[in-house]
Amino acid sequence: MRNLRKSRLGTGLLLVAAAVVAAASLAGISLALPQPVASYFFGPTMVRAEVILMAKDGVRDLRLDRGRIRALTPTAVTLKERDGLIVTVPIAPSARVHVNGRAMGGIFALRRGMEAVIVQDGESGVAESVYAVSKRDASSFAVPRPFMNHLFGASMMRTEAVLKTATGFVDYRIDRGRVRSVGPSSVTLRERDGLVVTVPVAAGARIQVNGRLSGLAGLKAGMEAMTIRDGNRPADTIQVPPRR
Repeated sequence: MRNLRKSRLGTGLLLVAAAVVAAASLAGISLALPQPVASYFFGPTMVRAEVILMAKDGVRDLRLDRGRIRALTPTAVTLKERDGLIVTVPIAPSARVHVNGRAMGGIFALRRGMEAVIVQDGESGVAESVYAVSKRDASSFAVPRPFMNHLFGASMMRTEAVLKTATGFVDYRIDRGRVRSVGPSSVTLRERDGLVVTVPVAAGARIQVNGRLSGLAGLKAGMEAMTIRDGNRPADTIQVPPRR
């Protein structure tokens, strides 16, 4: 996941100069991540994630780390994530800290053993938000719904998330953009920052167009679409929302 940030998702950061032009041409995109999908990817099973979104001031790269607080200093938090990865994240003095759903004064409200999600800016590497709960509530802890809606709403372009499932750890990728072309077993999207990505599609992929099941032939150039895939495997889910 950490290496993929540099090779794939990081590409979006190199296209900031093209973002204004791309945003203008794709301003009609309004597809938001469906709530059941968002809850699955960013709920209790999330290990870590990276979200690239189009903000008012350009492209933003937000990184989320989740784990048990192992150590604290006045300026940083160290987490042990579910796959054993140890990460130390610098915390901005102005960071928003929430504990058990309540806004707190700062990092000093955190305690070792708490379960936390830390949100950091991908460019600065400094956290701007921390959400934490006591150890007894860790199993059901999820990214707060308003924050989830902000991150994974209509401005999201692509996401990569590592989840802990019953069979192990899975790295999922979500791409969203306007369909540029459709091949016999792939779809090419142009995302809002100008990135063009060709996504292979599994033979038995579940494809929904305007709420109805379809095949690849139902995808047309100009449609807004979202693909979901397991790592580098072909996409097994494609969704095209009804036009508003």
